[in-house]
Amino acid sequence: MDDNSLWSAPDFLSTNPSSADFLKISSTSPAATSGRGGEWPSYMGAFNPFSEANISVSPGSLGFSAQPNGTPPESKSFTLQNTGAGVLEWSISDNAGWLSVDPVSGSSNSQVISVYINDTSLPVGEYDAVITITSSSAGNSPQTVSVSYKIDNNPPAGIGDLDGY
Repeated sequence: MDDNSLWSAPDFLSTNPSSADFLKISSTSPAATSGRGGEWPSYMGAFNPFSEANISVSPGSLGFSAQPNGTPPESKSFTLQNTGAGVLEWSISDNAGWLSVDPVSGSSNSQVISVYINDTSLPVGEYDAVITITSSSAGNSPQTVSVSYKIDNNPPAGIGDLDGY
């Protein structure tokens, strides 16, 4: 039986969900089997027949900046985690030609994903993209990470001419 199986209990078995995390299974011995009817010991344990993976990403947004035709900004990263049960098999895509991610697929329950800007030749301006994480094994698929990218003629704070020195 796998997590997606449906089954019914025979007459001598009864079930009682006592909470979202526990299922009590009781059985009554058939007289023909034991010679004595009555309640057999009960079993209670953690059981979730509908357990599935759950995608969690942190942080949910990344920001980059660069000067036109300058050096690409340093990579940034986000963490992809499975906060559910089971195995999380995932794949990643994005909607912008100026960024890339690594790795783009996997099956780990925790993975650091690196995000790179690979184009500084775009005109001065602000650009937005979405990184999409999908998984057929996750109940909350897809999840996204927002990416903003600013190309500006002004150097970042702390860098520039030191007039008068």
